[in-house]
Amino acid sequence: MVFVNENYCRYFGWSRWEVIGSTFETRDIRGQSGRIRGTVLTLTPGNPTAIYEEEAPDADGSMRYVQWIDRGFFDEAGKLKEVQAIGRDITALKRTEAELLASKRQFQSLAESAPVGVFRTDMSGRCVYVNRRWPEVTGVTAKEAEEEGWFRGIHEDDRAEVFGKWEMCRRTGAEFRAEYRHRR
Repeated sequence: MVFVNENYCRYFGWSRWEVIGSTFETRDIRGQSGRIRGTVLTLTPGNPTAIYEEEAPDADGSMRYVQWIDRGFFDEAGKLKEVQAIGRDITALKRTEAELLASKRQFQSLAESAPVGVFRTDMSGRCVYVNRRWPEVTGVTAKEAEEEGWFRGIHEDDRAEVFGKWEMCRRTGAEFRAEYRHRR
């Protein structure tokens, strides 16, 4: 290794001078030298970059997620001369993704067991989900509800008012709540 920054040293608990001059084999980073060698071997002049994520302990033993971007530099003959590796701690991102997935599963479970019709749209008004009860309540199939088809489940006499409220909430970011009749 010819260069390491302070963040790298702090993360692994080494001084810069302990690392400079070593190789990834001699400075086996938490048992990762085999994985590193495997990644380096995939680098070619036509595909010089590898991006991957790993979970590994930091200097105090806490498990962290790191995204690595390895970039190979090759000579004119195509021989690998140097690898530049850039790592960034993505632990907060991974935790947020896990929390979001758990929340999505909880919503799905609650919505599927609800005795009422439930639908969800994205911010542009396109229907992205209906529970199993919604087609029974509205007379509109899940396929028909896709995109803006969920409006067809609203009674004709209520559509203009509901659509107006929906548009106002969509533009302002306010929560949409409305009582209306279904067409069935």
